[in-house]
Amino acid sequence: MIVGSILLILVAVGLLVGGVVDGSNPLIVGSMATTIIAAVALVVAFSVGLSWLFAAIGLLMRAPRAVSAAGNMALFPLVFLSNVFVAPETLPGWLLAFVEVSPIAHLVTATRALTEGTVAGLELGVSLGTAACSPPSSHP
Repeated sequence: MIVGSILLILVAVGLLVGGVVDGSNPLIVGSMATTIIAAVALVVAFSVGLSWLFAAIGLLMRAPRAVSAAGNMALFPLVFLSNVFVAPETLPGWLLAFVEVSPIAHLVTATRALTEGTVAGLELGVSLGTAACSPPSSHP
């Protein structure tokens, strides 16, 4: 709980400082605050859905180290083979095909679109769908 609060504060300060350095938004007011809140809520919803998926995997594993290893083996390729660090236009064709179906890439695109004040419909739908398909919501 404390770590989550600290991360949210860091994100808010980072967005505020980024707007000041960029010169476009010296203060977050009005609709800009709404878009940032929507982007943070999307990331939190996606993270909760993903954490429940890993919790379900953890119930199937016997050792805590195995859960950590399985989580890292699943998450690292999804993050590093996505559009988090590079523009998709610069990727080779085979990697671009993987990025187009990656849920992390859809989350990043939807979050970027929300912070810019637009809505990326497909990416937003895929991100919210991934969050909604977590094990607790599908198996009460």
